[in-house]
Amino acid sequence: MPEKQTKQVKRCICQECEKVFYALSLKAKWCSKKCENANYRKNRKPQAELEKLYLQQQAMQENSNAQQQS
Repeated sequence: MPEKQTKQVKRCICQECEKVFYALSLKAKWCSKKCENANYRKNRKPQAELEKLYLQQQAMQENSNAQQQS
């Protein structure tokens, strides 16, 4: 009878709480969904900042279009 293949387990350190955890995925970064969500909330840009960037981009695009038409 052939031997059953086992998945490799990786020892990881959570990027949010720095606890040691073991994962089957080689891409694991967080020990739990709670830590993943905390990391997302900490690193996302506030809505007001995104709106400001959008308006700047629009203004730059309008200036570029005006220069091309001249």
